[in-house]
Amino acid sequence: MVDNQSKRCYYINIMKQQKEGKSMFKKISTVFGATAIAVGIMMMAGSAGDCDGACGPGNDIPTMLLLAGSGLVVMLGGVFFTMVGHSE
Repeated sequence: MVDNQSKRCYYINIMKQQKEGKSMFKKISTVFGATAIAVGIMMMAGSAGDCDGACGPGNDIPTMLLLAGSGLVVMLGGVFFTMVGHSE
């Protein structure tokens, strides 16, 4: 004879573990997204590489646009991951 009570307890335990895993994924996704947003903003801000005129000539225009575009992509990826972390 199979004990139905032990099956129910096992099922409830599995469901609790899945719920904890989802909350951990949301936390990791939110932290990764926030970090990517910060890194993207820093990339866009420093794309010219001119050091306020104290370091000599900065980057040329194609390099600056490449760095600014990459920073924008990283920032938008961070926004996506942050939204995934806050979704239900």
